[in-house]
Amino acid sequence: MSIFVDDVNALYEIYKDRAINIRQVPTNFAWGIREMNIADPDGHRLRIGTATDASSDGTPLCED
Repeated sequence: MSIFVDDVNALYEIYKDRAINIRQVPTNFAWGIREMNIADPDGHRLRIGTATDASSDGTPLCED
């Protein structure tokens, strides 16, 4: 599931200090989204992102 927010970096700062399973920190992808990848308590992957004009970081999406 993908969820779009105004500021994924701000949400990451909140989540990293809590018991959130962060699978991938905010990363710029070629499709124009800066997103992080988390897992809910049942293990479902949630992709949370913000639109960006920044270049891709070149890091692949965590699909494990």
